Amino acid sequence: MRRILCILICVSMFSMIFAAMPVSANSEHKVDLSTWTAESYPAVSGFPIGVWTVSTDHTSVYQSNNGQPTMFYSDFLAFGTEMQGTIKVTGTDDDLIGFALGFQPGDSSNTNADYLLIDWKRGTQYYNFGTPSCGPGGTAYIGLAVSHVEGVPNADEFWHHVDQDVTCSPLGQGVTELARATNLGSTGWVIGQEYIFKFEFTSTSLKVYVDGVLEIDITGDFQNGRVAFYNFSQAGVTYSGFTLQLEAVIDIDPDTLNSKSNGQWITCYIELPEGYDVANIDVSTILLNDIVPAESEPTEIGDYDTDGIPDLMVKFDRAEVLGLVGETNDYEEGIKSYDFTLTVTGELLDGSTFEGQDTVKVLSK
Repeated sequence: MRRILCILICVSMFSMIFAAMPVSANSEHKVDLSTWTAESYPAVSGFPIGVWTVSTDHTSVYQSNNGQPTMFYSDFLAFGTEMQGTIKVTGTDDDLIGFALGFQPGDSSNTNADYLLIDWKRGTQYYNFGTPSCGPGGTAYIGLAVSHVEGVPNADEFWHHVDQDVTCSPLGQGVTELARATNLGSTGWVIGQEYIFKFEFTSTSLKVYVDGVLEIDITGDFQNGRVAFYNFSQAGVTYSGFTLQLEAVIDIDPDTLNSKSNGQWITCYIELPEGYDVANIDVSTILLNDIVPAESEPTEIGDYDTDGIPDLMVKFDRAEVLGLVGETNDYEEGIKSYDFTLTVTGELLDGSTFEGQDTVKVLSK
């Protein structure tokens, strides 16, 4: 039985549903922004590179320049992540703030770049950036939107979400708007107001929540890369308190629990997403609900589902698990089986925590 296991790197997270299965999370670990990297697009006249200053506790970063498109990107990959944190503008002006998902180091000069851009404009404005942008200028509209970035767009293309056919940026090297936000698509951000953003990103799906409301929900064929904070022509922006939840896969064997069956162990296989190694799981911290792994049964790492990705195998005492199920469930006379959700928690060696759930079938007595 395959289900989604949530590996959490966070201070306090939230509940969500994967494959019609609730997943809750809580953690004591914020994203360390000191390991992130700044990268700006080629300068245009009057618009300097971005300046990103990380706080002393490494949990927030301040972008101070009114400049060209600039990124501050993560040291981890975006696929299979759910990230949440706040954004606040204290500077004046009314331009673009936001995020990129799938950004790769060097994409500011990479003609094969392919990522998603989520940006938010405070007010509608026409502008022509001139040389060396070489585009005809255009209008950036108020509101929150998601766009597809390909290649190396010029400043005008970033500004008004188009793929121009010009000498400095031929077709296929531009920005194409995919969707406007449901409620904030024509509403600008407010100076001094703090907004909570949450992202759920996979190879085929992107969901963006603002202050707990689903604003963007699109599907497609997306590319993996980094998570990035993004500013364009907007100074005085702080990104802070970001937490990260990683999705992985768990397989509990057997997937049917029967008090009359033979066997002493319940086996759990854990598979982490790309960029994370199951060898970094601290086995001593793993719990299945409140049950600790069997001390007599060592953990092993192997490709147990033959998908080319290593899994961590850990075993739990069957009698303890059946005792847990029996204590916490009532069932009506005549019902032969019911589904029961088991929760697995623990920590990675770097202090990150993980939590996840899998559902098994329990045969009634």
